[in-house]
Amino acid sequence: MLTSWADRLRTAVEGLHDRDALSPGLTRGAAIGELSLPGPELLSAVIKQAQLEERDGFITVPGRAAGLGVAEKSLTTVEAQLAKNPFAAPEAYELDDLRLGPRELAAAERAGRLLRLEGGVVVLPNAPALAMRELARLEQPFTTSQARQAWGTTRRVAIPLLEHLDARGWTRRWTGPSARSCAEAARWG
Repeated sequence: MLTSWADRLRTAVEGLHDRDALSPGLTRGAAIGELSLPGPELLSAVIKQAQLEERDGFITVPGRAAGLGVAEKSLTTVEAQLAKNPFAAPEAYELDDLRLGPRELAAAERAGRLLRLEGGVVVLPNAPALAMRELARLEQPFTTSQARQAWGTTRRVAIPLLEHLDARGWTRRWTGPSARSCAEAARWG
C-alpha cells in the first residue's frame, strides 16, 4: 500500500507543478485528501517513499527550481532594472503592466529572486546589504531624508527599507533629544 500511495503522491505533485508553475507544491492536507490516508501520521513515510521533500509546508520534487512560467520574462525585466538601480522599486502600475501580481511576486520571493517589503515595494534580495553599505558612508546619526537621498530613491521605498533593516536588527530607530529624528551607525529616524 505504501508504494501505491507513494506513486499516487508523486504523480499528484508532478501534475500540480506541470499545471501551475507558480505552485510551491502540494499542502499536507491536500496530499492526505488526495491519497485518502487513514491518518496524517503516515504522510511522512509516503513522502519519503515517493522521494519527495517537504519544504516550507509544501510537498515538492527535490531540487525543483521554482519556475515562473509565463511571468519569467517580466521578472527578468524587473531584475535587470533593479540591478541597474537597486532602490528604484517598480511602482504598482508597472508591476501590473508586466502582469506580476501577488502570486508571481510570492513565487519570485520563494525562489530567492525578489524581496517584498511593506507597501508593495519590491527589490532584489541584496538590496538590504547595499542599503547598509550606503548608510555606513553617511555622517552618523543620519535622517530618513539623508538615507533616501543616499539611495537615490523615494520615501515610498526608503521607509519600508529602513523598517526592514530595523526589523533585522541592522538599524535601530532613535529619536534623540532634539526635535529632529536621527539615526546613528545603523540607526534611523
